[in-house]
Amino acid sequence: MEVWKKIIFISYILIFAKSEFFYVEELIPRYLSFLVKENNKKELQTQKHDVVLIQMELNYRTNCYENILEELLKENPENPIFTHSNLNSFEIEGIHTSSFFIIVTDVTNSTILFELFKKIFNVPKNLIRNYSKFVLVHTRLQSLNLLTMIFIIFDHFGITNGVVIRQNDKLTVFKGMMFLKTLEQIKTQDLYNFDLVFPDKLKNLHNCQVNLFFIQEETTCVILNGEVDGVHYRFLRMILKKYNATMNITKSIDISDGRIITKELQEFFKLYSVSLSLSTLFTPQEYTKEVNTYDEDGFCALIPKPQRVTFLHFILSPFDLFSWVGMISSIVLCSILWKFLKKRLAKINSSFYFAFAMVANFLGQSIPLRSSRWNQKLLLQVCILMTFIMGNSYQSLIISTMLTSREGLRIKTWEEMFNSSLTYKVDSIFKRTLAESGEFATVINRMSPFDKYSDYQNYANEEIAIIATCNQIEKNYYKTEVSNSFYLLPGRFNPFYVRFPLGPWNPLYELLQRNFDYLFESGIRQPMHRFFQDRDKKYIESEIRFIENEEYLLKMNDVYGIFYILLVAHLISILTFLCELLWSFKQRRKSRRVKNQAESENQ
Repeated sequence: MEVWKKIIFISYILIFAKSEFFYVEELIPRYLSFLVKENNKKELQTQKHDVVLIQMELNYRTNCYENILEELLKENPENPIFTHSNLNSFEIEGIHTSSFFIIVTDVTNSTILFELFKKIFNVPKNLIRNYSKFVLVHTRLQSLNLLTMIFIIFDHFGITNGVVIRQNDKLTVFKGMMFLKTLEQIKTQDLYNFDLVFPDKLKNLHNCQVNLFFIQEETTCVILNGEVDGVHYRFLRMILKKYNATMNITKSIDISDGRIITKELQEFFKLYSVSLSLSTLFTPQEYTKEVNTYDEDGFCALIPKPQRVTFLHFILSPFDLFSWVGMISSIVLCSILWKFLKKRLAKINSSFYFAFAMVANFLGQSIPLRSSRWNQKLLLQVCILMTFIMGNSYQSLIISTMLTSREGLRIKTWEEMFNSSLTYKVDSIFKRTLAESGEFATVINRMSPFDKYSDYQNYANEEIAIIATCNQIEKNYYKTEVSNSFYLLPGRFNPFYVRFPLGPWNPLYELLQRNFDYLFESGIRQPMHRFFQDRDKKYIESEIRFIENEEYLLKMNDVYGIFYILLVAHLISILTFLCELLWSFKQRRKSRRVKNQAESENQ
């Protein structure tokens, strides 16, 4: 009888062992295999089904890691598995987009555990997705404080779907409500309910406060009547309200030194995991989580207006100094030769009258000249031919000059501007972009930081061009002191889509991007953009069209000077005509007097 009792007792033990009630070491691998299978069903077919298995057991190595790996290879052959058992040679590339993470650890020191997580997830391209699931299997979890610190570490690195399994005499699973800051143990009857183990925590953010790093740059946001306003600010507030969250400007800083702002922005992101900045000018390169707003921007340039060309310079510029000296010298020399070639000193055929006639001919006026000798006629024809050629050349050149205004020659392209001798005030982003491109390396030495509080008139007087994002230029160009002293360079340099940065572990990245995609596709943002553009008087497009076309046409005040030249020419013609009438009148009187005298003598 006793023998049968022993046999029955041993049979029960074997039954319990095979039915997984006795060895929790076998129950955990099977439970994880179940979660991975359920995760495959929940995910889209386009998403990766990679499983990352990491061993963090530093002091007491158990068989848990090997058992989990064996179970996954046997029960989940469709899932690629990446194993990492040596943290000293940990390869982090390519694992951050995996769908399932399993970490086995025995570390009871929260500081050491944080450093281990930091080694895995604190990388430049931390692109952990919201659909990724994290399971931490702790083989020596005994205190509630350690459990709390584990979920704090989860929150710091933006892990929203994370649970902790404690290896004990039974299967114990804990989950944390990230935005409620609470912990709870999953009930035994709910362990195999996947939706309860990994609920969608982003549907309701439970009045979560998003920390905003506000930079007073007046591009995407402005301060009106003491309150922040702007297109992106309104969009963000609308999105957060939809998911039961709020936004608080935790830190505000004025745009003065880009290097200081970039450094403080990095520290801000490290301090707050749920944080962002609406600045599109200052984006630390090592933080690659950026929400695309689909608003086009680029870099624009304000160039000082050249000094207005004087009228004297305007009428003298068609000929250079050599041409003017040659023409005037030839007229003087021909007048001297005319003087020497005359037999009789007739007043009407004086050298002054000859030079006067040549100038009139140059202006396109016909002046009668009488000469009695053939050599004078030959000299006259040579001079008329010379003034005819010079006069027509001058007219052709000044007509081409008249096609442009007297505002001076304006730069039309970026390449032309960089090849000029201008110095520049630029924002730090443009200088870094130009340095990375490798183009116009010599121009960078002539660039210095731009301060929006500087006097624009001083920049114009010193012939300093201003280069900043087109949003900045639009915000300032309608101001009188800017538009009167600068003109806009047509075209944009390095156009890009406006993006604002988030903290590297911000779990709201995909949520915000998805909603901004919806705002772009639905057309909701267009009316709001038009409202802000009209209110802020953004004239950049119309102004550039004006520069490319009407600005370079002849203006009426330029034509007045040409009218004066024509008036002088006509006065010369009238004076010559009056001289001819006077001379004819004198000749008739002289001939009449001679005739009368002859008749008196005959009588």
